[in-house]
Formats: sequence, C-alpha cells, structure tokens
Amino acid sequence: MPLDVIYRFLIALVLSILIEIGVGFLFRFKSKDQIKIIIWMNILTNPMMNLLLLFSSFFLLIFQGDYYYVALGILEIIVFYIEYLILNYVFGKEYTKKKLLLISFSMNAASFIVGLFILYLVVY
Repeated sequence: MPLDVIYRFLIALVLSILIEIGVGFLFRFKSKDQIKIIIWMNILTNPMMNLLLLFSSFFLLIFQGDYYYVALGILEIIVFYIEYLILNYVFGKEYTKKKLLLISFSMNAASFIVGLFILYLVVY
C-alpha cells in the first residue's frame, strides 16, 4: 500500500478518534476507560471501513461517483451499529440502551459529517 494511502488512513483515524472523543465528552464520557473504549472502537472500525471503501473503489469499480456515497452511508450505518454493540457490551450496566444508541449515533454522525466536509474540500 502506498505511503500516501497509509497517511490518509491515519489522518482519517486520528480525526475520527478526536471527533468521537469530543462527542463522548458531551455525553460525559470522561474516564480513562471510556476514552480507551472510544479509541479502540475507532481502531477496530475506521480502518476496516476505509479499506472496504478503497477495495470497492479500485477493484470492484461499483462504488464510483454517487455509488461511493451510497457505499459510504451503508458502511457508516454498519460501523454505527458495531460501535453501539461495543458500547452496550462495555457500558450496558451504566447506561440505558437508548442512551448508548444516541451516543453511538452522535459520535458517528459527527465524524461522518466532518469526514464528508473534508472529502469535499480535498476533492473539490
């Protein structure tokens, strides 16, 4: 994998972690354990999503143009749900499922919107 792709993956991962920690703070996720979970969730989900998007774009050629955004949306929904499951598994006794669903949705919506904005700036 070329270095520029690895660099972009790392930038996306770091931005996603920072954004989701920021949103976590809004929901009073401030303990070291809570922050570690946010970091590890992103280390697990962000590179996988970006690899799937990269693979789709270059090898399957089905996610070009508008289809790229469809694939991105579908993958983001999957990531949102996976992160909700992780949050529920780890913090299910401290928070309600509804609260954890809202936290996961808010974290992913924020990183998704910022990611789209950055993609727009880079592409256009």
